[in-house]
Amino acid sequence: MNGGWYYAEASDRSYGPMTIEELGRVLKTRANATDFLVWHPGMPDWGRAIEQFALKGYFSPPVPSQGDIAGGEAAAPGIANPGMPRLEQHDASPHPWRRYFARMFDLYVFFILFFMLLGVAFPRLFAKYDKSLDVLSGVIGAAAYAVFEGFWTNVFGASLGKRLYAIRIERTNGEEMTLGASLQRSFTVWIKGIGIGIPLISLVTLIAAHRRLSLEGQTSWDRDFHFRVSHRKLSWPRWLFILLLWLFLIAIYGFLIALGNQA
Repeated sequence: MNGGWYYAEASDRSYGPMTIEELGRVLKTRANATDFLVWHPGMPDWGRAIEQFALKGYFSPPVPSQGDIAGGEAAAPGIANPGMPRLEQHDASPHPWRRYFARMFDLYVFFILFFMLLGVAFPRLFAKYDKSLDVLSGVIGAAAYAVFEGFWTNVFGASLGKRLYAIRIERTNGEEMTLGASLQRSFTVWIKGIGIGIPLISLVTLIAAHRRLSLEGQTSWDRDFHFRVSHRKLSWPRWLFILLLWLFLIAIYGFLIALGNQA
């Protein structure tokens, strides 16, 4: 019962999974916590947080038992309430490679669009292809992406790559994602995750991030800024679609490289 808790407020969106301690911290800080709807594996349906015996110690002051609540009625076991939010089936276990390829997809798409726009705005910068500028271009592109991702995630909740791979990011305390927190996370990923775009440093930081995620179940930036990353199971048509998109993206890069070598 300690793990796999979900909760929802007065909406159709649910948050979780989380441990009972994490849920308890949310309940202690929210004025309307007694009206939250909660669910965990083993419960026949969603129920009010105040009516769950395991959660009573997390309300301040402690609430009386269910039988003492005036007018309180528990939901009938096994009877689904159409007003209850639908549980979103997301897996909180770490998926390092899914997260890696989602981020790489975002970076490659962004790099194409960013440098194309830069070339249109400042054609003299790209009048002559110089391979010695590859590293500098990578650093500039990765920094620009960190800014872009911070704003995009704050507005839309997830990047294109994360939506493609069915990855969801949310705050562990259930609060809305602020722009400041989103930018902090993005810039920390830029430094600790992809080594500011420098190939050798990036390899070291990616290995370190993969190791931490595999051993501890979360990255340092998610832990430090109170984010939770969950994943939805992907069907084989979705995987096939992802593969086709990657092949298309690789073909575009191959064309652009060939074009650059001819210039």
